[in-house]
Amino acid sequence: MQVKKFEAKTIKEALEMVKRQMGPDAIILSAKDNSQRFGLVGESTVEVTAAISEKTLQKKRYVESKMTEKRKEQFQSSPASVQKQIIERSIEGEQMTFPAATARHRASIPYVDIQDEPNELERRTSSDNLREHLEQRISRSEVAQQRGAQREVVSDQSSQTISGLRSEVAQLKSILSQIQNEKRPTQGFYPGADFGIPFPLSFAFQHLRNSGLTDLIASEIVRAIQNEIPENRLSNKPLVFSFIAKHLLNEIMLVEHPFFKKIHCFVGTNAQGKTLTLVKIASHLVLNLKKSVLIISVDNSKIGAREQLKTYAQLLNASFVALENIDEWADVVQEINRVDYVLVDFPGSSLVHVNEIESMKQLLPPFPNQMTVHHVASLAGKDADIQRMAEKYLRIGIDDLIFTFLDQTQQYGTIFNVQQRLGLPVHSFGVGPKVPEDFELATKERIVDLILNVEKITQTEMKERNSHGVTS
Repeated sequence: MQVKKFEAKTIKEALEMVKRQMGPDAIILSAKDNSQRFGLVGESTVEVTAAISEKTLQKKRYVESKMTEKRKEQFQSSPASVQKQIIERSIEGEQMTFPAATARHRASIPYVDIQDEPNELERRTSSDNLREHLEQRISRSEVAQQRGAQREVVSDQSSQTISGLRSEVAQLKSILSQIQNEKRPTQGFYPGADFGIPFPLSFAFQHLRNSGLTDLIASEIVRAIQNEIPENRLSNKPLVFSFIAKHLLNEIMLVEHPFFKKIHCFVGTNAQGKTLTLVKIASHLVLNLKKSVLIISVDNSKIGAREQLKTYAQLLNASFVALENIDEWADVVQEINRVDYVLVDFPGSSLVHVNEIESMKQLLPPFPNQMTVHHVASLAGKDADIQRMAEKYLRIGIDDLIFTFLDQTQQYGTIFNVQQRLGLPVHSFGVGPKVPEDFELATKERIVDLILNVEKITQTEMKERNSHGVTS
């Protein structure tokens, strides 16, 4: 058996290459779209993997060796069915010593025929081939029985042949039934095939997956928009992306009033950017919103953390307090009442043990009605790790998500993955190291732009999207 890959701009060109090099009896193992670049003007190629038995390929090459170059070119350009007839007739006419197909080989399931038009290839599924083969076997069985009845001679050998054919027909029916009952296409046929996504929308699934969305969430989004777009426009990338944008805008959850409550606590593991995020928000409140701020540190585990916060507080003309234990919260009540906002820096913890969770809960300010707890997570980490840690912090009562280090990743789909799984809204972003420039409150449009990374939808396209793409 020889297996080979063929790559061309279209499925028709790839199949033509298969037919010319391997002949009409090649088996099509798979076909997939190889996108070089996703986006509004992406180009792609089609890769077809085909196989052929050595014996069948040898027949084809033998027949071609007897032809002139002109005749050979005509032969290779002929439809698959014509090539088959030429090969069979040439071999039968010369009575070659070439091993002919045995009865056992003829009884096996035939190779998938290579069609000349891509639309016909797409319609011709494995079940179609089995159905055709099944009908041929039934027909042969009926003819054998009719001839036997006419001659009124049914030998033991004929009876065994008919019995064998009937057994084979029963097996083929069983195989055909299994294929027809299979709801999903073959895994790996093209991106999203194993999730039931049609081929024209495979580019959208792959784009979302490349942006960091999980396969499951990406497939859910594509399937959700599939029925909203006319079937003949599923390959229109700008239109499809506009529907995906609409879906994301409806699904993304944001904090409606980022600074509604007075006390803001920042929690998370080490190296997530908690302290830097606190400083950026303090700068935003003082410099942009003209508010008074008190910075409190309950982190006595990291060397230099308190000195760093105290220095920033002095630069911002903000108050600073360091607490050693939970009993000291009562000592800062008057200080809290004198300012507009209180920002609390917590120690980094992985919450491995139950006692760590309880200790973290005890460090929280004793003012639950005035408090918001932000979970700070770096997008430079792995999606699964971010989710797992956020789930741990749910035990202490986090209210929303802050994502940092946006400048160190391209996997922005993690933002949508985590907030969808946990049901928590997004508060803000830490874009880079600069204070206060690299801080921004989260917006739905910003998240969509990060995930899709395509040109903004024009007003005309928005109208088209809202009218379900009826006009272009």
